[in-house]
Amino acid sequence: MGIGRGGVLRALATSSATLFAVSVTSLITATLFITSNTSAVSNQLSVGITDAVALRVVNQSGTTVISSVDLELTPSPRGTFTSNWFNVEVSTANRTGYKLYMSSDYQASTSSQSNDPSSQSNNPTYTTALTNLTDNTQYISSLESTANLSDFSTAGGSYVNRWGYSLDNSTYNPIPAHGTTDQIKSNTTAVNKELVPVYVAANVSTAKPAGTYRNNLVFSAIPNPTPTDYSLYFLPGTENPVTNLPSTMTASEVSAQHTFTIPSTAPSRSGYDFTGYLDSSTSTTYQPGDTITILGGETHTGETTLTAQWTEMTACTGGANRICYISNEPSGASSTVSGAMGDQTIVYMTSNTPTGSIDQRALSGSTTELTLYSPNWTLTNYGFKGWSEKKNPSSTDKIYGPNETITLSTNQKAALGSTGIMLYAQWVAQNGTMESFSCNSLANVGDITARTYEGETYAIAKLADGKCWMIENMRTSTNAGTDSGTNWTATISDRQYSLTNITGAAGADPVTSGTAAYQWKSYGGYYSWASAANATTIGTTQYTNWDTNSNSYIAGGSAQGICPTGWRLPRAFTGSGTNNQGSDFRYLQNILTDDWGTSYVPADSNKWREYPNNFIFAGYWGGTTSYGRGSRGGYWTSTVSINNQTYRMFITSNSIAPAYGSVETYQYLGKSVRCVFGS
Repeated sequence: MGIGRGGVLRALATSSATLFAVSVTSLITATLFITSNTSAVSNQLSVGITDAVALRVVNQSGTTVISSVDLELTPSPRGTFTSNWFNVEVSTANRTGYKLYMSSDYQASTSSQSNDPSSQSNNPTYTTALTNLTDNTQYISSLESTANLSDFSTAGGSYVNRWGYSLDNSTYNPIPAHGTTDQIKSNTTAVNKELVPVYVAANVSTAKPAGTYRNNLVFSAIPNPTPTDYSLYFLPGTENPVTNLPSTMTASEVSAQHTFTIPSTAPSRSGYDFTGYLDSSTSTTYQPGDTITILGGETHTGETTLTAQWTEMTACTGGANRICYISNEPSGASSTVSGAMGDQTIVYMTSNTPTGSIDQRALSGSTTELTLYSPNWTLTNYGFKGWSEKKNPSSTDKIYGPNETITLSTNQKAALGSTGIMLYAQWVAQNGTMESFSCNSLANVGDITARTYEGETYAIAKLADGKCWMIENMRTSTNAGTDSGTNWTATISDRQYSLTNITGAAGADPVTSGTAAYQWKSYGGYYSWASAANATTIGTTQYTNWDTNSNSYIAGGSAQGICPTGWRLPRAFTGSGTNNQGSDFRYLQNILTDDWGTSYVPADSNKWREYPNNFIFAGYWGGTTSYGRGSRGGYWTSTVSINNQTYRMFITSNSIAPAYGSVETYQYLGKSVRCVFGS
């Protein structure tokens, strides 16, 4: 009547069993005794084996292995109820846990029915009854249905001469027959010495003679199947940013293999064509949409890594007769560009070709000029420098400014008609804020850095005049101007003009998204002069507030305007002397063009758009209609004139009027802003 050895089970292996014997003896007391057996310590088996289960039957405190349970009864005319309990201790390192089962495993010497061991002679069979060892015609049958403790324990009640088991000492259950099992516990995680209490009880009348009654209870612990964790990893195959690279794919299932379907969207990399994913372990290349089968291993893991493969572009994806712009993020960039920019499929001249048509002279090679797009991309923590035909140009390679009109070489004209021309964006990493900038940090004319201001990063260059300028248009969303409510006329608005919500005084319609050239990155914001200069008051005839630092008339505001601290709006020159630096735009023009005369038209207007000057065409809005956006533009100065006007730099496709003399405009119009460093 002892507890048998064993109890270590492996997943999917044949169940081992621990025997539990109950002896019932008619004695004076009604107590269920649990006795120890030190030899049963061998049942405490190792739990360090993968997927194994250690199983023991222990006393109520869980400290001592037990080998038998003796049930001793005091005869009573109405019957006696007695019960006690023990623990089944389970340990497993299996990460998915285990299931614990119980059944009867006793063979009576003469029995063919589970609850009537005396019904057939000389035919040993399994029974769920407690059978008298000396008189096999005497037995205590198992419960046939569940019973509440209160009903089961009633002397002389419905359950006399019955026995059963319980997991909560509240509901008692029939003893499961041999060949069947009751699941008495389930766990989904690894456990260390988990105790499962099992109660046994019997209601016995004095009709049963004294003696020893026996049945064996078998406890079987089965580890749950361990699923295999499958992973499919994707590597970019480059240090440069890659978009649309699939995330790691995972699956967990009980199987020897798993099949993944690779996402159908191919990754992309600036300047390169994607050729597939390489599994280096099998030298197999997969394409988007293919399936790949991964085998599971002994450690219940299965994984494969696919690496994106690339070939450098040798032609525009769309073919000939176009310029394709490539974002070309630096290898140190933490992200890809934002914004969208297509190929320049409409090849147009500076002033000779209507918008929307192809200039056949450019395609035939009979002309040598071509105007480039400005970028419609922003890159976090980088400023845009310009375009190059090389991904990583040297210091002697040509870099083009946005909207620069380039002179096509013989090779470029041939490439345009055959493969197209690929231009790679050039970026400069930010090096602090604009507020902390010093122009002395740029030693030479043409040196470039990048600084951040209000969440945007701007390229900054030391230009030919020796001053440091923003070479990208202001993109701040700050509404710097404040409407005083009394001095403004009905046609003046202090609101910022932007590419998504133009709110001019006359109710101009919002700008809709069109080609890439009309986007925020290309043109920045359009600002009324009140916003640009941070003006709060305005006169109606003349200005007497002369700012000696900026050599400008300022009406109720500051030359800094919406520029960062240490920066200011460019100023116009209103005095005499063509060499005076009081007009920032005018003096820069003189240096660029070597034209010190009084003409508004420089010797070569494209100088303003060459790298690193990068003054692009920034159109503006006037009243309820758009005016010249894409073919002409203007930049505010800090210098005001009369009749509610301010000097501005005026650019057309072939001429520059650099804020000098009578170049004045109404302050309610939206114009661009470039800031210059210093006083």
